[in-house]
Amino acid sequence: MANEIRITASIDVLNGTFDQEVRPSQLAITQNTQGSGGGVLTLTTAATAVAFSTGNATTCGYAFFRNVSTANNALIGTGTATPVVFMKLGAGEYSMLRLGTNAPTARCDVGTVNVQYFILAD
Repeated sequence: MANEIRITASIDVLNGTFDQEVRPSQLAITQNTQGSGGGVLTLTTAATAVAFSTGNATTCGYAFFRNVSTANNALIGTGTATPVVFMKLGAGEYSMLRLGTNAPTARCDVGTVNVQYFILAD
């Protein structure tokens, strides 16, 4: 099989005289191994980040993260004792990316945040 994963994205920005539009063609990606992990992870402001369960995705590929809380930011990154944040999601925001780690973690900057996620095997 090939091209099991299909991704479509676009972004439009209009802020005063600044006008930007990006509409790349659809990506068709081969998933080499079946597998995924997902669910909803509850984050707190603890200094130690919480690990996302990657389920049976032993080599992580594309991932989707959505902050389903109505307030506060989710901080996605790597490492637990000293987390290195590479993505910040405000309340209601979502993002998709190809992971460069098999151990993504998260915490929040204030209060408690719930993050819906789905991680595909590469």
